[in-house]
Amino acid sequence: MTFIKRSFSSNALWSLAGGGISALAAVAAIPALIHLLGVEKFALVSLLISLNLFFFVYDFGLTRAMHFFSPKIGHQRESEAGSLIGNSLVVAIVLGVLVTLIAILASPVFTSTWLNYTGQAADAATKAFQITAFGIILNSLLTPLTILGKLYHIELLQTAIST
Repeated sequence: MTFIKRSFSSNALWSLAGGGISALAAVAAIPALIHLLGVEKFALVSLLISLNLFFFVYDFGLTRAMHFFSPKIGHQRESEAGSLIGNSLVVAIVLGVLVTLIAILASPVFTSTWLNYTGQAADAATKAFQITAFGIILNSLLTPLTILGKLYHIELLQTAIST
């Protein structure tokens, strides 16, 4: 029991240290990036990163659904686990493509009206948003493909144990 407490304490400290180090790195890097890029370009880069992080964290609810349904299906009916992953891949592809197309088509209007960019700055910002929009598809496919990979490794492990 003492080992578990010590191990938990050590892991918690390492986790806090990792978060603290990255926060300190951000505090040091942000002023340098603002100085190098300028305020407008830094704001644009921050907005693009935030857009990608939004779709990484809120991946159309697929992570929550997969983590909720996959253990129930996996233990009861292994054949339906593949169906769940296949359906989530289809949903991820359809929603990812749809939202990506909307982002690509809306980016010229977004950069010229909401961000008030004009001329070359508007063209550059529009291209940046359009390139970033492709990250939406990748982020939406990440969860189903990750779970598919985990199930594949579990299947390999079960095969190795049974032989």
